[in-house]
Order: sequence, then structure tokens, then C-alpha cells
Amino acid sequence: MFAAPLGFLGLVSLPVILGLHLYRRRYQPRRVSAVFLWETSAADPAAGRNKEPLRKNKSLILELLAALLVVLAICGPRFAEPAQAQHYVAVLDGSASMTGRGLQTGEDTTSRARAYVEEALKALGPNGRVTLILTGPEPLILAGPLAFQKQALQALHDPWPLQADHDADGALALAAEFARGGAIDYITDHLPPIANRATGLRADNLRVLSFGEGLPNAGITSAIRSPSRAGKKGDAVRIVVRNNSPVATKLSLDLSLAGAPQDDSVSQSNTAVELAPGESRPFTFELPPDTPAIHVRLLPAPGSNNAQPLDGFTTDDRVTLCPPPRRPLRRASTLGAGDSSALGLGSEGSDASRWAAVIPDCRAVRASESPHLTIGSGPAQGTSWSLVIAGATDPVSHLIGPFLLDKGHALLRGVTLDGVVWSLDETAALAAPGTALAFAGEVPLITEQVQAGGQRTWRLAVDASRSNLGRSADWPILLANAAEARRQALPGPQRTSLSIGESFHWRAAPHRSLELVSPGGVVRGIENSGFDDGTGSGDLITPRLDELGLWTLRNPESSEIVQSFGVSLLSPSESELQGLHKETPDSDSAQAALLARIAPPQSNSWVDGLLLVLAALMIALDWWVCSPKASNRERIA
Repeated sequence: MFAAPLGFLGLVSLPVILGLHLYRRRYQPRRVSAVFLWETSAADPAAGRNKEPLRKNKSLILELLAALLVVLAICGPRFAEPAQAQHYVAVLDGSASMTGRGLQTGEDTTSRARAYVEEALKALGPNGRVTLILTGPEPLILAGPLAFQKQALQALHDPWPLQADHDADGALALAAEFARGGAIDYITDHLPPIANRATGLRADNLRVLSFGEGLPNAGITSAIRSPSRAGKKGDAVRIVVRNNSPVATKLSLDLSLAGAPQDDSVSQSNTAVELAPGESRPFTFELPPDTPAIHVRLLPAPGSNNAQPLDGFTTDDRVTLCPPPRRPLRRASTLGAGDSSALGLGSEGSDASRWAAVIPDCRAVRASESPHLTIGSGPAQGTSWSLVIAGATDPVSHLIGPFLLDKGHALLRGVTLDGVVWSLDETAALAAPGTALAFAGEVPLITEQVQAGGQRTWRLAVDASRSNLGRSADWPILLANAAEARRQALPGPQRTSLSIGESFHWRAAPHRSLELVSPGGVVRGIENSGFDDGTGSGDLITPRLDELGLWTLRNPESSEIVQSFGVSLLSPSESELQGLHKETPDSDSAQAALLARIAPPQSNSWVDGLLLVLAALMIALDWWVCSPKASNRERIA
């Protein structure tokens, strides 16, 4: 590493010195009485400015060494290790709230944060090292580790990916690892309670700088598009808007087709709605069948005086909703009449119509019609998933909770089994294969077995005719969970309306290679991954989506759009901007504190002086070699 790399331009002096030695100077003629005393004259070059071959010449070597040493001294070599140099570590908040703009100044928080870090890098100097980390669900290293000032400045002004609400602990822990006990700046728009978090940082090592500004805001905090119920064929859109401002706000919602002019509205609330401070209110819209992707915009109420956006944080004023994936579910029942009646599924075992009526987009079929999910007294054949009921048992035990449940499992979400009397044969339950999901002591009540082809069998060790499970509030929840878990495993997109930072997941995507196109038009290739059943299809999972708007997947050969999905910011915590504030030292004291907190590098400027001394020694030796006394001594020898 060199302090002044431009000093290497001085190497041009080396060929100049060589040229002076190649083209000797013309000798002046001298009259002498005889030449026999000059026996070495044959070794001297002929008079004139003709090119002569180089010979071993002490003067040439000394002059080249002197020039080289002077050039190195000008460049200023530095041999300090990176860990010994000044190392500035900064963690930058990547939350969407950092893009909020002041209503008076129009400047966003990100610009103020960038300006501070830029001044810190300039104060650090060109020889310092920099590590910049952006917070997010997965921390992102913007510059470094141990990047030079120029690289860090370039990365600082590159666009940052937009992030929803997330925890900064991962980025702070990563910064602590790079800082190696040194100082760290955490630059954000609020002051989080991070002093006691397990980030590996001491309080004197971490400085939190807040560049936020409290802003009034009204935004969309929830947006759902789902198939309509009650026999309707279109989609239903439910929007929740919250007024996070100290004054009442009048607003309305506008729905327009994605890609169409903004005035091409699908629907708009007919009356102005006034929200009190801190009030949330839902809006519901019905869409006609086959409506494509739509934009939902939050607008000032018609006739209001405010024709500008409702606030300085417009990121949450618009969402993009695509048609929900249609994956009809076929369900069947092979239970006997007694168990079917006890569980409320009808009087006949093959009738699953009551069961299907509880679940949207689901229909009852016979067991011979390739159902996706079957409830019965034993595992189903083929690719169907099974919900197995043990049936009548003898002997029987009656167990009363509380029961131990794996509530993180998709089958048992929202299930408590409070008040359920579970009747079963304990010996048969202990012998059931699979992984236990619910226990009564050591006795497994519900187990799960996964087959090689991905089929799942859930076994409920229960005597339905003696238990009150079928009459409990948990039974419909368990049936709905089983149906939705099976639906999620069917081919097709999992969801088409996502929040910022999520990934789009498509099971059994139809192409091995697709192009992912962002709302801004950036195109990147993406490959299917995961299970391949030999048909050329496989699971497709995109990277985290960091841009708001309508994304598309298309065939790279024909440019045909295969699938569209919308990405929006739906984060109530990010829409709350009143609590943001600024708490930073003034510029001069901030830079002084920065340089005081970062240990200076070990100086090695003595190397420059040593090089100059050696260069002077080479010049002195050259003068001595070229002096007349030295020439006479060489001739006499």
C-alpha cells in the first residue's frame, strides 16, 4: 500500500538515465607527444553521439538505484496491517421509514444519514479502512470488510434495497465481529432499546445516531385480495387504513388496473371518509371475475383542499394486488356412518359435503375420484393425503387436558383442545408410527408420517363415538388446517400478493428457466430448484423482493408472461412515523469524537526517510566513482 501512488510517474527517470549512458558525450581533441602511455584507450568509446552498447558501469547502477529510491520515497510505502489501520464500522438502518421526507424541507432521512457517513469517511482519510453494513432480515455488507475510502463512498451512494420492519441485532452482531472490539456507529431514524441486547457490543463501543424526523402519516397497513364467498365469482379486496397523525384526515381509496392510466379506475369509495387521530378503518371492494392485477391508492378525499400526497411517506400509500392463485381442493371421506356422524361430517361415510362447505374453494368427491385429502379409518392409496381416525377401541381410556401440542405445526395452528375429552386405546396409540404432534403425558394423541413421495398421513388416536372432539370448537379448525396444508403442497403459486422483503414461491413451476422482471424493468434469470418429478417442473423460489410494484415471470424465449405478483409495503410499525426524532451531535464535535474513538494507525513514515538517506548515499558513491582520483587509481591498478 502506498500513500501517493501517483509518485510512480517518477519512474520515467530510469529510461532517461539509460539514454544518457547509451549516447556518450563527444570528447574534445587534445595534442600529445605519444599515445603509448594510454594503454586502456581501446576500451573508451569513440568520439561522437553514436549509440554504444552498455557495459558494466558502476556509475550507471548507482544512478539507477538512486532514482528508484527517490521514487519510492515520494510514493510513501505503508506496511501497516489492515487491522492496525483506522477502521470505521457503520451500521445503516435499511427500514422503509428511512425514506420519509420532511414536509417542509423535502429531504429524506437516508440523505441525511449518507451525508454524515460521507463526512466521517473524509475525516478518516484515504488510508483508512471502512466497513458499511445495511440492516435487514439478512444483513447486507454495502462496503468491505476493510474497504478503502473510495470504494466505500461509491457504495454509500448506490441505491439501497427497501426493507420492511426487521430486527437490527443481526447487523450489529456482524459489525461487532468486524470491529474486533472497536467503535461502531449505528445510524437510524429512531433510538431503539439496543443497549442490553445480546449483540456482543459494549455500551462504550456503540454509538446510536438518529437522523429521523417525526412526520404525520396516513397509510395502508393491511391489504388482502381473496376469492369472494357466498356464491360470488369475483374477488374481494379488503384494505385497512390507519391515520398516524395528530389531526383528523379526510381520504378515499382508488382501485385502478396495473399498467393502465391512473384515471382508469376499477372502483373508488363514493364518500369521503374522515379518520380521527390514531384511527384504523377497513374498506371492502368487490371485483368482477377475471380482473387482472390492480393498484390501490390512498388519495385525499374528493373536494378537499389538500391536493398533494397525504404525507411525506408515500411508500405506504399504494399497494399492488394480483389475482389470488386458484387451487381447488378435492376432499373425500371413507369413514363409517357412526364416526362420520360423531364428527359432524354427515350420516354417510362417503359424503364429505359438510366438510367441504367449511373450506373455501373446496368440493367433495368420491374416494375413487383422486381426492387430494381423504379422511378415513386408514391411509388412502395413491397421492392423496390422509387424516386417519382410529375409531372404536376396547379397552378405552378417557383423557382430559391440558395436552402438550406442537403449536408451530401447520396442522395445530390455533388448536388448544381445551375442554376436549380424548377417548383412546393407549396401547394402540403408543404403537402408532410417525412423529408425535400432541401428547397426553407420554401417550401420543396425534402423529404425522411422511412418505417418500411427499404424501402425509395424520393419525388421530381417538374414538370419535366416545369423545367430544367432533363437537368442540377445535375440530373445524383442525379440519381447515389439514385442508390448507394440503392446498399449499399443490402445484402453483403459494401467494401472489407479497410484502416487501418476501420471496415468491411457486411449486412445480412449468419452466426450468424463467426471467424475473422487476417493476423498474431490471431482468435477471432464475432457475427452478427443489424436487423434480421428471416432467421438467420444480419448485421456484425467487430472491427477496426489494422493489414495490408489479413483478413478472416470463419465458425468456418468447417473452410471454407466465406469472405476475405484486409487492407492497404492509407494515404498521413502518407507517408509524410520529415517534421518529433527530438526536445527533453537531458536525465538528461528531468528527472529533469519531477520530478520538478510532485508534490511529501505526506510523511508518521513517521508511520514507530511510529511502531518501539511501538515495543520497547512492549519489555520493556515484560522485566518488566518477571523481578523477578514483579514475586514476583504477588506471594505475
